[in-house]
Amino acid sequence: MNKKNILISIFMISLLLICTSCDKKVVDDNISDSKNHFKSNVESVLTEIEALDYESTLGEYNSYFIENDYLYGSSVFKDISSYRFKYGSIIKQSNDKIYLSIENNEYCAIKDFDDNDFTIYDISEKDKCHKFYIDGDKINLSLTATYLSNSYPYDNNIISDDYIMLSTLNNILDKRSYRYSWYRNGEVISDSDVSSYIVKKEFEDADYYVEIIAPNGDSFKSEPVNVKIDRR
Repeated sequence: MNKKNILISIFMISLLLICTSCDKKVVDDNISDSKNHFKSNVESVLTEIEALDYESTLGEYNSYFIENDYLYGSSVFKDISSYRFKYGSIIKQSNDKIYLSIENNEYCAIKDFDDNDFTIYDISEKDKCHKFYIDGDKINLSLTATYLSNSYPYDNNIISDDYIMLSTLNNILDKRSYRYSWYRNGEVISDSDVSSYIVKKEFEDADYYVEIIAPNGDSFKSEPVNVKIDRR
């Protein structure tokens, strides 16, 4: 290879490296801009929440949730579709410390009770944006049983000819920080990661309970509810 060709090759390699570096910088700048925009939206929502004033029905916590483009709480229903958030949980303590978990299609953010700032993760790491916090000193887990057709309470001494809805009550702040598993007569029910379970009237009489599984593997079980069914 002559000197001219060597110089041309060196030039072309240098140009390729420069272009690659420029492309990477453009990508990095776009990611940075997108993340900063997400952070700005989170800060805007927090500012809006600071301006709200209402009595919560959940003890000392004021709780807000985001879903389907709305921010809502016990007396708040606010359109926030401009922020393009997918889900969110925002719990404000009486001492003004905030627990926040919020996400869109690209990022999620978490703010701990004792942090001054929130942390942003890529959405592929969204498990990091959920923490197993409870309202109080210990977990309270129970089931309610109601008739599906009218939502009246079900008495487990009564033989039912209707479907029965079993619903979970607990004092966990971030509802996306755990999984559910339902049991019938001590046997796990497959594909039962849901907060409510419907006992159909063609089922057998059985005891039902729900188990909650925390991210660290700890589990908590409710007391069982006996459901008697009239299968005629």
